Amino acid sequence: MRRLLLLLSLTLACAVVAPAFGDTPPAATTTTATTPSPAVPDGVVLGGVPVGGLTADEASAALTARFSRPVVLRVGGTKVTVTPAQLGVKLYVGTAVAAALAAAPGTTLGFRGLVDRKTVAAYVARLARRLNRAPSSSRLLLRNFRPLVTPSVTGRTIRRIVALHGVLSFF
Repeated sequence: MRRLLLLLSLTLACAVVAPAFGDTPPAATTTTATTPSPAVPDGVVLGGVPVGGLTADEASAALTARFSRPVVLRVGGTKVTVTPAQLGVKLYVGTAVAAALAAAPGTTLGFRGLVDRKTVAAYVARLARRLNRAPSSSRLLLRNFRPLVTPSVTGRTIRRIVALHGVLSFF
């Protein structure tokens, strides 16, 4: 399965499908007092989310909240809402927060993610099957001895390659 590594823009709204930071249990200590989690240096921005001064868990929660929103695609007059998980987008929050913990104060960091090109192509194909329609000419009919003109219908075809590149460029 071919995956494409992309750098996400600051205004990107996509879902986080990643393991939470600190999945491994903390090492056993001999004292009952817990050590405070290290805080991200002040002024650090991660993927457009200010995480300076937050602990690792708080920063992970902030990133998850910011990047868990669905994406609204507009096809003609139709709005389609899709979650980045449906498109195969994976963002690794734990790695990003670890980089933010090691960053200098006032640093702006990008957010790297993986996009599964096959999953996006399959989604675009399903969307095209759902929204494509054949054109229909106007017709003149006779109903109850009266003329009736049916309206013409404009056809619509989603160009899959163009749509695929558009969706991939968004992520």
